[in-house]
Parts: sequence; C-alpha cells; structure tokens
Amino acid sequence: KSIEFVNIFNYLFVEPYIKVTSKEFLKEHSFNILLLLGDPACNADGSKNVGLASAGVKIHLTEINNIQPNSIYWLNDNFLVTLYHENAHTWHQAIRFSPTYEQISGNDYKGGNWVSAWGAYGSIEHLKAGFITTYSSYNRDEDFVELLARYIVFFNADLDGCNCATTDQSKWAKNSTNPDLQGIPDGYDALAYYNWRNKRWNYGYLYDSQYRNYDSAQVWQDVLARADEKIRDTEQYTGKEKIEQKIAIMKNYLSTTWNIDLDALRAEIRSRYPYVVGKDFEGNEVPKKDFTGLNNN
Repeated sequence: KSIEFVNIFNYLFVEPYIKVTSKEFLKEHSFNILLLLGDPACNADGSKNVGLASAGVKIHLTEINNIQPNSIYWLNDNFLVTLYHENAHTWHQAIRFSPTYEQISGNDYKGGNWVSAWGAYGSIEHLKAGFITTYSSYNRDEDFVELLARYIVFFNADLDGCNCATTDQSKWAKNSTNPDLQGIPDGYDALAYYNWRNKRWNYGYLYDSQYRNYDSAQVWQDVLARADEKIRDTEQYTGKEKIEQKIAIMKNYLSTTWNIDLDALRAEIRSRYPYVVGKDFEGNEVPKKDFTGLNNN
C-alpha cells in the first residue's frame, strides 16, 4: 500500500508541481517530511482525521492501508487536498500574501471556535461570510490554503470543458420549469450545465462508503451559488463576491511572487485524472495507471 501511495504522490503531486515550477523550486518550497500511517485516526467526536501537519513542514497521512488508488474522489478527500493545502503553507510562510486578502472576511475569522461557530452540519453560513470551508475561518493562513486546495479539486464549469456560459437568459435555470435544473447558477445554459455536471459519474461514485458526498466531487460554481448571500445586511459583498476577490488576490500573488499560474497547475493535475480512474470525462476508457510497483511509474 505504501508503494501505491508513493506512486500516486509522485503522479498527482510531485510531477505536476515540477512541470509547472521546477524540481529545485519544489525542493525549496515544499514540506520535507511525510509520515504514512496504516490505520485511520479519529477525533474525540468520532470523526475521521485524514491527516496532521506541523507548520507545512511535516505531514502525517492516515489510513494508507485502506487506500483506493483508482478513486480520484477518495484520493482527493483523504490525501491530495491535504497535500495541496500544506504545500501552500510553505509559500505564504516564506513571503506574505497581500494583507488585503485578510481584510475581505476580517470580521468573521473564528480562531479555535471555528468548529461550533457556523451552526449544524450542512449550514452555509460560512459560505455567506466568504469561507470555502468552515476550517477556512480559523485564520487568514488557513483561509488561503483551504481556498487554494478546493480551487484545485472542485470541478469548474469555466475550466473543465462545460462550454455552457451564455448571456441568453431564456436558457438560464431560473427561467426553466424543469425541476432538475433548479439551483444551477445564472449565466449558464442550464441543460448543458446539468449534462456536463452529470459526467462526474464517469470518474467514479460520488459518495463514500457511508453515503456522504465526496467533497471533491463538488462544482465550484455550485458552491459559489450557495455563497451568493450576505452574512449580514450591513456587508457590502456577498460570500461569493468575497471568495472571488480572494481568488483574484491569490492568483496575482502566486504569479507575481512565485511565477506560478494556478490555473496551469490545476490543469496539469486534472489532466491526470483519467489515467487514475481508467475513463476520461466523457466516459471513454483509457489505460489505467499502474500504481502497484515502483518500476512501473
């Protein structure tokens, strides 16, 4: 199992980062210790802890014995989002991103109260405040790296081949009587968007073994649509607008400070998904990557 993980780690983390930056950059600006634990780790409340990290330098990843090497959703939720998150810490720890980022949701960071601050499971209050996850509200640094990691792993109608943006409002979901199309964000041909979104099934089952949605099977535009409200009437911007402002600052910071194109990094990572699951996004079979032996990768 550890060999499979090493090959997956190289294929979906090391190789894409080197291709977009360089081997030297990755050595200097990445975590340097990765500890693999066979069994899952549980929190006091019974929830699973997928990983532990120390200041972006040392990472513990759990449940290696149960790895699902050809489920991109399982890999994203259990390993990869943690790796993308922790690696981004090394960048802002070396050179600080603009303080303007913190000011966008400055009144709503919760520190150690982030767990209980946003209501029951399923609440979208954190989204209204401009946080992509509840943990994003811990502080500005966690906000930055959580947003970066989710930007990579969430599907994106503008980046992943939907080609369904339209100014023709007659095609928008709000003007349709089809109940299947309700909730699709404005600005898209709702039927085309719906059909594109359903293709996620070609990458595998969208739910884990406990029938919970895989976080990484979400669509960026769907999440932002839920965030398109103000956390309070006195706010100038909705949560969606705040998240979009943060992404703009993040992309500019990565480009001007580190010469990293976030969309290019994301595209390189996601170009490898078909060879993990054995199907492309259209459902056509492709050669599945063999992660079982070091000599094969």
